[in-house]
Amino acid sequence: MHRIIKKIVHFLQALLNTVPVGRMVDTKLIKEVEGYEQPIIILGIPRSGTTLLYQMLCFNYYTAYPTNFAELMYSSPVVATKISNYLPDSNNRYESSYGFTSGIKGPSEATKLSRRWFEGAQVDVDRAKKEISAIKNIMGEVFVIKNLRLLLSIKKIQSHYPSALYIFVHRDEDEVCRSIYRARKKLYGSPKTWFGFDLPEVQKHGLSNPFEEIVSQVRTLKEYIAESQKMLSHKNYMTVEYRELCEHPNKVMESIEKFVAKRDLTLVRKDTFHVSKYKRQSRLLEVSNENYLQKLLKQ
Repeated sequence: MHRIIKKIVHFLQALLNTVPVGRMVDTKLIKEVEGYEQPIIILGIPRSGTTLLYQMLCFNYYTAYPTNFAELMYSSPVVATKISNYLPDSNNRYESSYGFTSGIKGPSEATKLSRRWFEGAQVDVDRAKKEISAIKNIMGEVFVIKNLRLLLSIKKIQSHYPSALYIFVHRDEDEVCRSIYRARKKLYGSPKTWFGFDLPEVQKHGLSNPFEEIVSQVRTLKEYIAESQKMLSHKNYMTVEYRELCEHPNKVMESIEKFVAKRDLTLVRKDTFHVSKYKRQSRLLEVSNENYLQKLLKQ
């Protein structure tokens, strides 16, 4: 089902973005807009809880973000945002399928838009900032985006958006590995099929054992996170523990509010603000697999 949905989305994207009218309208809409310099970017390892945090911020604050409809019409995201702004809100339930949220107005991982705005080989920085600014003016007070692949492009993002703020989500290593293993089996029917954005330095080894590959994937991304944080000022990033997010969400929201306030941004709560404990799921694997995973993690 997941593959079918992705194919449908790709087909619709190809269909909607071959027509230049939307982009022409977007160009007119952003002509007089001042570029936005301070996006909030959520990052982490796959299956670490980044989507949950993304949803909490988008559902409970007056935030702007790339919607599923804007990602669908990635060549004209401002037009798409204007259209979707007239539609009813999403159900605001914390449901997602491996990063994909439901509803036209649901917060999107925005893979296509992320490439255009932040990480592409030839980013039109001026246009990107204007598009983000225009979306912010339509939707809310601050702009939030979550796309895990951006972890590989922090240096480039910093050069274009030196005032950007980053929220890293951390989850225990064993929980992440179990979750990735289960995602491989559920989505692809085999634990040997790669899950997540490509990491050539891991995939090139062609590790036959899925647990070895998963542990390598997780630890490589942890190194990327450590290197990314070295590039950033301590004032420009914070780390959220997934365990805390699930067990004490109000406390985490307050810490994020204080963090962005120190950088002259304000997260304004909606009247409907409500966060509650979220049940963490990290069941142990069957005995032989769990024992092997624990052995690898101790190395």
